[in-house]
This record gives sequence, structure tokens and C-alpha cells, in this order.
Amino acid sequence: MPDRQPDGVNHKPLLDNEQAVASVVDTLKANEPVCEEDPVRALAEMQEFLEARGPHPQLLSRIAVLQQRLGRPEALETAREAGRLAISLGNTAAVAELLAPFGEQWDALGWDQEHWLKLASSQRSLGYLEMAQRIYRHVLADDPGSLGAIKGLLQIADSYLRQKETRERANEVYDILDELAPDHPFQDYVEMGREKAARPAEAVR
Repeated sequence: MPDRQPDGVNHKPLLDNEQAVASVVDTLKANEPVCEEDPVRALAEMQEFLEARGPHPQLLSRIAVLQQRLGRPEALETAREAGRLAISLGNTAAVAELLAPFGEQWDALGWDQEHWLKLASSQRSLGYLEMAQRIYRHVLADDPGSLGAIKGLLQIADSYLRQKETRERANEVYDILDELAPDHPFQDYVEMGREKAARPAEAVR
């Protein structure tokens, strides 16, 4: 007998074609106002859609977020399932919706370092630098030698340095590296970055 699945999860085929995925995106968008007004109804709608169409990581993520908001005990397991499915499909970004609501339970999600690094890279490419920074910090707290996290943070620092409004924030990133990865191999690069951050805005190139 198969293990019991989280609420709303069944064994129907995955949504694996463009038309089906488009229907997921449209359904999630239509569900957003309901999430704010009536999360109980929003959850019921998502579970009904999932039962009809089969598992998809974005749908599972939305269900997990709503379950979390409503204090449902199955929320964490649904989030884990969303992550496993996203990893199996190579669609890490599909579970980005889980990051903030489950911010205090990241360790319990059971995702491996590769998954976290892909999520951070996706967040960084979308311009969500603070969330990406937080993920890289999470990775380094567990593995101070993670080159993926170290390089990711350096790229975020470079992004901050390019804008006069944010160049001083590069030092926040360098502080994370000093704290969590003090033996990283890019000390000279960090020193140059700190020098740039300290220059007047018009002097930074």
C-alpha cells in the first residue's frame, strides 16, 4: 500500500504539457484574491483542482502556504512534497512561494544543498536579492565551504556595488562571508569590494 500523501495529493499523472501548465498558472492567478479574502475557500479550490488535474509543484506550494496560514498540521509535509516534486521535474523555482511562509522551518523542509542553491540563483536572477542572500546564508550555516553559496553572495555584493543607493549594502554580504566562511578563497576580492563600497558614489565604477 502506498504511503499516505499530503492533503490534495494523489497518484494521477503529472501536469507535463504546456497547455496543462498554463492552466495551473491561470488557476493560481485567479486564486490569489481568494487567498486574501477567504483562505479556507481558496484551499478547497486548490485541493479540488489538484484532485482533478494531478500533482504539480506550484499547486502543492500554494496548498502548503494556505495550510500554513490556517495552522493545519499537514502544511510542512505538503511543502516537503512540493519540493521533492519540483526537484524531480528540474523546476526548482516552482516552490519559491514557500520561502517566506516557511522561513522558520527551512531545516525541516529536507531539501538538499543543490536545491537551495538553485532556489537562491533563481531568486537572484529575478532581482530578489534579500531572499537570495538569506538562502545563501542558510547554506553556509550548514556548510561553510560551499563555493556555490560563497560565489552567489559575491555576485549579490557586486549587484549592490553597481547602484549608488545600495553600494554600502555590499558590506553586509562581506560580513556574512567573514562570519560564516572566514576561510573562503576570495579574500582579495572581498577587500577590493569593501574599498569600492567605501568610495563616494561618483567614484564607483
